Amino acid sequence: MQEETKKEHTATEKSSEKKKVNLDIRPYLAIGLTAILVVMICIAIFFLIFRFDGLFAGFQKIMQSLQAIIVGLIVAYLLNPIMKWFERFLYKKNKQKSKELTQKQCQKIRAASVGFAMAVFLAIIVVLIWLIIPQLVVCIEDIVLSMNESAESDGMGGSSDEAEQCHGRKTGYVYCRWVCVSGRLAAQECVTAV
Repeated sequence: MQEETKKEHTATEKSSEKKKVNLDIRPYLAIGLTAILVVMICIAIFFLIFRFDGLFAGFQKIMQSLQAIIVGLIVAYLLNPIMKWFERFLYKKNKQKSKELTQKQCQKIRAASVGFAMAVFLAIIVVLIWLIIPQLVVCIEDIVLSMNESAESDGMGGSSDEAEQCHGRKTGYVYCRWVCVSGRLAAQECVTAV
């Protein structure tokens, strides 16, 4: 009889364990709150960027003042692999001569590798300038020539006929000038003497 009651008791425990539902909503609550928080932050950032002109002006001033630091960090980041490579090269070369390097030798190797990296950087800048300047001169010459041709073909070249028409009238024109509209020469304007 005791065995039967034990069996019934274990059977009811198993069925009650099966009926228990895991009501732990903490993971779902965390995910939901995170999603709501992300949406709220996105909305706040949208209004800060597009609604407050003062915030953008302040951010622009901060970026202007930090521009030199940012450029320096970018240059250092780009030069670091060159410096590390040269430093490893010098370490290998000096290790062949002596087994251990002193602190002073390590400092000299670091200084030489930094100097080499800076020399490479300056050489790259000089080469780029050497390649860009002649092309820039050619482009500027082409722009000036095309502007002259454009002005002459549009009839805005200031030909002597137009100047004679302006000064040849009996109404007393003092001088003629070209009027610019939206950055382009639009018409000739003659000013009369008063």
